Amino acid sequence: GQNVWGARLSWTPMPRWQMGLAFHEQREDGAIAFRNAAFDISTEPVNRLRVGGRAVFDLAAFKPSEARIFVDVSKWPRVPTSIEYSFQAPSLLLPHSSVIAAFGGASWHELGTEVGFRPLPSVRLTGRLAGQVYEGDVPGARGSLRAHWTPDMNSRWFTLGEYARVVTSNNGYHQLRAALRHQMNDVLSASLDGAVYSYDRPIRGLHTSAMGVGSVEYRFTPHARI
Repeated sequence: GQNVWGARLSWTPMPRWQMGLAFHEQREDGAIAFRNAAFDISTEPVNRLRVGGRAVFDLAAFKPSEARIFVDVSKWPRVPTSIEYSFQAPSLLLPHSSVIAAFGGASWHELGTEVGFRPLPSVRLTGRLAGQVYEGDVPGARGSLRAHWTPDMNSRWFTLGEYARVVTSNNGYHQLRAALRHQMNDVLSASLDGAVYSYDRPIRGLHTSAMGVGSVEYRFTPHARI
C-alpha cells in the first residue's frame, strides 16, 4: 500500500560551493504519509574549513521538520573538530498515518561539538557533547565517546566501542555498544553490532533493553552487492 517518489537536484554554482534541492512524497493506502522539500548548501571558504546547512520543510503540515547548520574544521588532521546547531520536530519525522505521530513529540533545539583524535594510525577516538532545549524550555543533553580500532594493516578487521549518555525532556538512558566487521576476502564480509540500554525511568516496566544485528555481505560485481 505504499507509493514513494522523489527527486534531487544538485549543482556546483562556483568552485568550493555545493547546493542541493530535493522533494519526497510517500503515500500509504492513498493517504499522504510524507510530503517534504529539502534544501542544502555547503562551502569551503578556505582550505580545511567547511560551512554548511540543511533544512527540511513538511509541505503537508506547513512546518519545518529538520534544520542543521555546521562548521567542520580539519586544520589539524589528527584532531578534526565540528560545531553544529540542529532542530528537529519528531512528530513530523513519522508518517502522518502513524498512531505515534498523533501523540506528537516535543520539538528541540541542540547545540553541540564533536572532536576526533587519532593517537595511532589504527586508532580513532571521537567525543561528542551537546545541550538541548525542548519546547517549554525544558533542558536536555547528550554525549558520547566512541573508539574505532583497525588492528591489521590491510583494514580487514574493524572494531568499535561506544558509550553514550542521553537526557531528554521526560527520560534518559545509558548506552553501551560494540561492533565488529571482518572483510574475509575481496567479495565476502560479515559484521556483528550490539547495544545495551539502561533507562533512568522504566518503560512499560522495563529498566533495560538490548538489540543486536548480524549481517553477511557478498559483492558479486564491483558495482553491486547483496
